Amino acid sequence: MIRTNKTHMAVNAAAKLAVRLLFVLVAFFFTRANALAQDSAARVFFPVDKWSVNAAYLNNADALAAAEEIAARCAEDSSLALEIISYSSPEGNVYYNQYLSEKRSAALRDYLLAKYPKLWGRVFMNPNAEAWDDLREAVVSDERLDETSRTKLLAILDKDITSDEKEAQLRQQPAFSLLYRNFFKYFRYAEVSLKQIAPSTEESQDRYNILFPLNSAEVDATFADNAQVLADLDEFLSGRNADRLTKLRIISGSSIDGPVALNKAIAQRRGDALKQYIESKYPKLSGLIVVESQGEAWDELRESVKNADNLTAIEKYELLKTIDNPNLSAQAKEAALRQNAAWNRILEDVLPQTRFASVVPEYESVDTAAPALPDTLAHARDTMERALANEDSTAVKAVDTVAAVNPVDTLVPGLLYPQTDTTAVAATDSIAITVTDADAVAATDTAGTTATEVYTKERRPLFAISNNLLYESATVFTGFHSVPLNIGVEVPIGQHFSVFANYMATAPWRAWNSNADCAELLHADLGARWYPGGTFANPFKPKANRELLDGWYAYASLGAGYYDFERNGRGYQGEEILGTLGIGYGLTLGHDWSLDFAVGGGPLFTQYRYYVGRSNNEHLVYQYSGKLTYFGVTDAKVSLRYLIHYNKKVKVQ
Repeated sequence: MIRTNKTHMAVNAAAKLAVRLLFVLVAFFFTRANALAQDSAARVFFPVDKWSVNAAYLNNADALAAAEEIAARCAEDSSLALEIISYSSPEGNVYYNQYLSEKRSAALRDYLLAKYPKLWGRVFMNPNAEAWDDLREAVVSDERLDETSRTKLLAILDKDITSDEKEAQLRQQPAFSLLYRNFFKYFRYAEVSLKQIAPSTEESQDRYNILFPLNSAEVDATFADNAQVLADLDEFLSGRNADRLTKLRIISGSSIDGPVALNKAIAQRRGDALKQYIESKYPKLSGLIVVESQGEAWDELRESVKNADNLTAIEKYELLKTIDNPNLSAQAKEAALRQNAAWNRILEDVLPQTRFASVVPEYESVDTAAPALPDTLAHARDTMERALANEDSTAVKAVDTVAAVNPVDTLVPGLLYPQTDTTAVAATDSIAITVTDADAVAATDTAGTTATEVYTKERRPLFAISNNLLYESATVFTGFHSVPLNIGVEVPIGQHFSVFANYMATAPWRAWNSNADCAELLHADLGARWYPGGTFANPFKPKANRELLDGWYAYASLGAGYYDFERNGRGYQGEEILGTLGIGYGLTLGHDWSLDFAVGGGPLFTQYRYYVGRSNNEHLVYQYSGKLTYFGVTDAKVSLRYLIHYNKKVKVQ
């Protein structure tokens, strides 16, 4: 009986332990899924008009640490990828802001790839021009806005007008300065997050792309990534899906450099060579293979330019404008591209991707009358068919567009740049954009199309002016009557340094003691400050909402001056030189105003003269003179400071 009870107790304990382990496992999987959905994002901020990754800016140190953790998780899990979404603040020209967003997402991508090279090919960028949704959310949630201001701002944000027109109207609102001061710096960011890579299915469209060396039509397994591609192709053709094949399309092409006729011939030879390779290994597929040679691969060139990592947004725009120009022949396009400054990079990195022969399988379940190609060939074919059906010759235009209103999830999404010649570059999947910027200057290029030079204005800090409230208090509330001249100028240099100059002057002022008390001071100093950019508790930890000239700083200065102090008819006058090392703290009161607290010490050297004076303000004979060396406190300030900005007109390069 005792043994039976012990057995039941053991069984119950084991069952409870199993249930607990089950709950632990379930909790673990739910926690992991929740972490992937909610905790796998890190937002890195950028200063205005900058795209370099700066760990010292705002809270980027913590954000970059989080981004590296996300990248590390992605590197160890091949089913995950990284997505980088970037924005610019809604100020300045929208096209330039798109350029900034592209540079910021690329900078964060390069930063992560340098640490985790295994992520190459699994980092997707989605740059957006301006963070209007973030701005709207800030307007809705900010409690400092009164309802009248909030209503006016939302009415502008919800208008169906261009981004630049919205910005112009927002700047007319009194509440705009509050938004700019408190929120705009948080709209310049690139955010990295994890995304699940969708597994491929049997019905997905496959494409096996074999590359060829220059002027070669031989299938070379040792060239580029051909060994892996051919292995994948062999695995596919020998698998169970091969029985469902209805056609094997071989699409071949050549790069655009060289004579058109020669390129057409070599493209055909490449397609035939790949066909012979497949037939030699799989004779039963011979009747299913169809070679479609397209000659020079302009469509593939266009896609390669759009996705090129070593081209700037402006360079892509100029290249695509030439590629899409329907008024130019193939030879003329090639000649124009050769004149482009980026031609050497095109020749080295882009054109090798256009010397190819691709195998595209078709299955029974696929509508073979209208196969979906994973490139611009399908788009081009549909455009041509519509043009022929409508007998509209003007419809036969470029098969894609430079500008994409909603960039899709690709390695480098479509660009947002103005198209001023809508007949030269047809945008079949975007909205026509009209440039309304009065500063836009049209310039005609040699290709016969029109480019647009766009200008934007940037608000930049110029200098700060300040006064020493302690000095003024000492001169006003000591019983003497004089208004002192007390002014300082500080010029910021970057985000962390500044130079400054201070000048204090007091005309001789006297008390009612029969004019027997007198003081006069003329003093100036020059120095430099270093702002580490930290919080009040930790000067070296990046502060999330730091403004320029904000937070702790260390400084050094040199000063010199003249003094004359008299009390009850006896006084000293002389010259002084001093040096100061000190610390201070800038307390931000707004986007432009701050309070400056500082204290410092160092050596002071003076050569003085002692004299006796009379009540009639005439000085008698000097009694003696001497020298004095002092080491101690030489500076103390509580200053009110105002930062002055200016608008700089910048041309979008």
